[in-house]
Amino acid sequence: MKNPEQVASVRETYPLAELEATIARGKEWFVGMGLALGAIRDLRLYRPEFGSFDKYCRAKWGCGRQRAYRLIKAAAAGKSNTRVTPFNQASEERTQVN
Repeated sequence: MKNPEQVASVRETYPLAELEATIARGKEWFVGMGLALGAIRDLRLYRPEFGSFDKYCRAKWGCGRQRAYRLIKAAAAGKSNTRVTPFNQASEERTQVN
């Protein structure tokens, strides 16, 4: 958005508080989604209909297991408000059980 007219238009149309409210709603949404996916995975609620978590994710949500795991991890970070950095991400990946 390098066009000055676009920037001015966005500033006039979307005040900072409104944009921040949108971000907050999005954070709540993805945290809820990640926590739900984590519960489905951990409790193996997908098993009666699907043979694997990957098959469940692909059929129901159009994403693979890796994307779902990323959402689960992001939800945990978002819930705790911890910033994921390359340092703590690497140590967290080593402790995860797939």
